[in-house]
Amino acid sequence: MASEVQVPLRNRIFRRIAKPFFRFLFHILSRVELHGFEHIPSEGGYLVTGNHVSLYDPAFVLAFWPQDLEAAGAVDILDRPGQNILMRCYGGIPVHRGQVDRTLLHAMINRLKSGLPVYIAPEGTRSYTPGMQQAHHGAAYVVAKAEVPVVPMGMIGTEDIFAALRQGARAKLEMLVGRPLKLPPVNTRAADRRQNLRANTDMIMKAIADLMPKEYRGVYG
Repeated sequence: MASEVQVPLRNRIFRRIAKPFFRFLFHILSRVELHGFEHIPSEGGYLVTGNHVSLYDPAFVLAFWPQDLEAAGAVDILDRPGQNILMRCYGGIPVHRGQVDRTLLHAMINRLKSGLPVYIAPEGTRSYTPGMQQAHHGAAYVVAKAEVPVVPMGMIGTEDIFAALRQGARAKLEMLVGRPLKLPPVNTRAADRRQNLRANTDMIMKAIADLMPKEYRGVYG
C-alpha cells in the first residue's frame, strides 16, 4: 500500500505566492477564457490530462486550476537557469523523457492514492503545432493502478502568446475542462494489458480532442 504523500511546507508556500503572480502575468499578456470548471472534482485524487503544444502549457494549467496540482517536468529543466528554480520551488516531479520512467509513475500513483490531484500531458512532449500526437500509455497505467477518475482538459492559443504580442495584439487563451471519466479497469499483469491500456489511452485522448477545434485534434480527429 502506498504511503501517504505530504507536500513540503516550502512548496505549499511557493505555490500560494506563485499562482496569483502567474495568473496576473497571463492576464496581462493574453485574454484568458476558462470553461467547464464546474466539472472539476472538489476533493480527492484525480488525474488531469491535457494536450501539450507550448512551453507555457504547464504554467497556464498550474496557475488557473482551482486546486494545487502535482505535476511532472522533464529532468533536463533542472539544468536550465530560472526554470530549474521554479521546478524545485514548486515541487515538480522529474521525468526522463523517451523511456519508461517507473520512478515517475510510482510517484504519481502515490500522490493520487494520497488524495492529491496530478497533472500530466499524455503525449509526453510538446507537439509545437496544434495537432495532438500519439500518446503514451503512462496516464492510463497510472489511472489503472491508482483507481481514480480522469479529468480531460484542452488548451487553445498558448502557442500564439508572443507571436500575437509582436503584432501588437493579445492572444486568446482558452482552457476547456470536460466531465471526469471513469475508465474501464485494467489488470496490469494480464497478457492483454497493452491492448487495454491503449484502448483507455485512446479514450482519454479522444475526450481531450472533443473539447477543442478540429485543428487541435491531430491524430485523434
